[in-house]
Amino acid sequence: MAAPVPPAMRFGFMHLTAVAQQRVKRAFRNWRFVRPPWQPEDQRSITAGDWVAVPPSDDVLATGGEGVVHLWCKIDPQTSAIIDRVIVKQVVPGAARFLMPRNWRNGNVGGEPMEYYQMNLVQAQISQRDRQHIVDCLGWGGIDSRLWRYKLYMEYCVYGDLTMIMRQQKNQRHTGRSRKFKRAWPEPFIWYMFRSLARACLAMEKTYNGTGMVHGDLQAGNFFFGEENPDQFGIYPVPKAS
Repeated sequence: MAAPVPPAMRFGFMHLTAVAQQRVKRAFRNWRFVRPPWQPEDQRSITAGDWVAVPPSDDVLATGGEGVVHLWCKIDPQTSAIIDRVIVKQVVPGAARFLMPRNWRNGNVGGEPMEYYQMNLVQAQISQRDRQHIVDCLGWGGIDSRLWRYKLYMEYCVYGDLTMIMRQQKNQRHTGRSRKFKRAWPEPFIWYMFRSLARACLAMEKTYNGTGMVHGDLQAGNFFFGEENPDQFGIYPVPKAS
């Protein structure tokens, strides 16, 4: 007989006690990486190999209202060089949200997560050239109907999110002024960023036969930056909506 689930674990991650949150993070860090059993056919596949969680600490890369996020790297066994990277999101929505049919494709609770389905739905509505502006959702798995959680596998964006970049902006002092101001971003980068966001939004508008979808959480923490594309604004990181 399975052990009873602690009442605190019935809630989404944000509403768990500090002790319960730490338990979730520790279990996630100690999880032995498993390739997602379901992967999209039109995106790069996550291949088998030696995957390790990094950085080597007891914490995770990030936390959110509904779970925790961490980075796994595939290591070459001969050279120890990193040959692939993937973000895994342990989604902990709590019992109520997990059991809502609307959070699953076709209302099949415990089947394909709606977040995964909709991200790839948007990918299908954007040109091949502009797909780089949507964070790739590379697979899903680890459905646990007893603890009301599952895993999503995402593209790793090496430059982090917009919130992180804003915090890292260096101060500069203007002549004749006592206050310090954040150094301005280059104007071409700002236009590139907003153009990328606009194209992602237009793709969302085209889904469901033109009915479209509402993002619901379009904020700086969900806008990421990947490696530069030498064919488009090659000196800037690629903006990506998630």
